[in-house]
Amino acid sequence: PLSDFFASSPPLRHVFGRTNIIVQLSPPPINCSPSLSHNVQRYVAIYRFGSVVFFNLTTKESSRLLEQIKKHAVDPIAVGFERREHFEMALQPHLETATGKITADRAMVRELDMNTVGIVSNIMGQTVALDWHNDTVDELLAKFSSVNSSVERTGGFTSIERHTLFQVVARNNSLFIDMVSKLGI
Repeated sequence: PLSDFFASSPPLRHVFGRTNIIVQLSPPPINCSPSLSHNVQRYVAIYRFGSVVFFNLTTKESSRLLEQIKKHAVDPIAVGFERREHFEMALQPHLETATGKITADRAMVRELDMNTVGIVSNIMGQTVALDWHNDTVDELLAKFSSVNSSVERTGGFTSIERHTLFQVVARNNSLFIDMVSKLGI
């Protein structure tokens, strides 16, 4: 389905996971991405819970690929409203172990391969998805607090408050189901 994007640069290989697919992309054309070396390894990891993680793609390439992916999504987030995180990975081939120092926004790794991409993209994808769910929970709590305060003052529900309460409970249930079934939490 992403053949439009891959027409100029077919994927080298892909791996299906329980909740994702990781695709190793061809190196960029020499004249296409001056900021990237021609022999750089490029990957994209696409998660069924909505996260997409890019490795070594330019902003233009990742935006273009994200638009292609969104064409096949069930309920895509509108352009400009996506939650984005940036995480730097530095290659350090001399490391004795697979990873070196890891901080909140940077990690040193011995090599960039499917395994490393799988681990890092899973953490990044879940982190971004959890941040989105956290915002939803904050929104639900604010609505519930408002209804609760009103009931505390008046001793009863208005029809609007009853409707809001049912919506909050339904959204809470959906959120719980998403976190368990899609994120695996």
